[in-house]
Amino acid sequence: MNEMKRSLIEVAGDMSESKDRVRKRLLERHEKKKDFKKNLLAGISVAAMIFVLFLTTNWLMNEQLGNSSDSNEIIIGLFDDTVFETSIKLQRAVGFIEEEEYLKEYAYDDYENYLAIYTYAQSLGYEITEQEINKSFEQTMNQMKVDFNSYFEELIAKSDLTWEEIEEYQYKLAPFDVALEKLKLHYVELYPKIEWNIASSLAQKHAIPYFRENYANDIIAFKKKHSLSLHDGPIFSGVKHVGRVVAFEDNMFLVSSKATIEDIETLSKKELMYRYSTEGTWYPLDDTPEISEGDLVEAYYQIQTSTNTTPIVSDLWDLKILEKYEPETVVNKNTITLTVNKDNISKVKSFLSMLEWEHANFAFSSSPDYEIVVNDIMYQIRSYSDGFVLYSTRGEYRKLNADFTEEFAGYLGIDSELK
Repeated sequence: MNEMKRSLIEVAGDMSESKDRVRKRLLERHEKKKDFKKNLLAGISVAAMIFVLFLTTNWLMNEQLGNSSDSNEIIIGLFDDTVFETSIKLQRAVGFIEEEEYLKEYAYDDYENYLAIYTYAQSLGYEITEQEINKSFEQTMNQMKVDFNSYFEELIAKSDLTWEEIEEYQYKLAPFDVALEKLKLHYVELYPKIEWNIASSLAQKHAIPYFRENYANDIIAFKKKHSLSLHDGPIFSGVKHVGRVVAFEDNMFLVSSKATIEDIETLSKKELMYRYSTEGTWYPLDDTPEISEGDLVEAYYQIQTSTNTTPIVSDLWDLKILEKYEPETVVNKNTITLTVNKDNISKVKSFLSMLEWEHANFAFSSSPDYEIVVNDIMYQIRSYSDGFVLYSTRGEYRKLNADFTEEFAGYLGIDSELK
């Protein structure tokens, strides 16, 4: 029995430690895990949930292939079979997923997330050194001794793993933690208002598409080897918030669903921030289209933070423009009334009927670019750089993506080039 295992057993047995303290510590370290799997983990016991949040956030990394001669940077090989298989054994021991197929898919989705974090950090020029890995590994093992005690020992026994295998597994995961910490600092420096959990979410937002685009062949080979679905898992864009942009500060923008055009036209920047800071939400200007004060937008978020004394601050996974606020052009803007070609009328009707319309609890401040009448319903069309916005006299709207915009423009016989 090695010294690490002996020290863990010596402190095992006292499980009366505050679960709230354990939960808080683990969530601070792996906050993004909760948001992506919250539906799956609902109903699981507190102890099991805490353990899953700790372990499954960690099954990242890969074989050490060597050290950089100058910087001691550790180069990690993609897709370590041992790490993946060990993580499956641990999840199987927890027991909240019984079907083997779903267990493997769940394990892969997390594994991909963590590989993405590491490779994306590398793409930004961040180095992972042996000293950083060793420090992270020691912190992880010490945390296990403090937070899990005998429960962790029991789970190891159920997973049919040796302590030496667990130590090797945790050491291979350490580069992920190091990479994540570097990316969190990266985004906190870019957007000073955000907290660490939001920084983690932004890191994942960028890392997953980067990984899938640049390591497609590695992903396919690994999935085939382990009989996994070749389809990429969906990327959840988040919860929608519709409102107007009222202010910019610290590389972020403030959106409020209660903001009025009158206030935007008459109040100063300071007055707008004072009025809407407590009921609006700050979002990072993170890969957003060009926006200005007064623009009506759909902001999609996954994580928000706030206190009784501070405004809401959020991550941002997508931003769509519903209306560009351009007061100087409102009076002179001419709306073009379109007549649908008889050969395309059935296509237009079919297109409009298949859209998922949403109730518009807001008002537009400008005239539309186009209007059409279909089945006695008037549809307004506003054209922007990221797609058309449709609004009907039934009080419903729909934002179209680029592909839908091009298709609908073709049916109407208008220029598909977005403004």
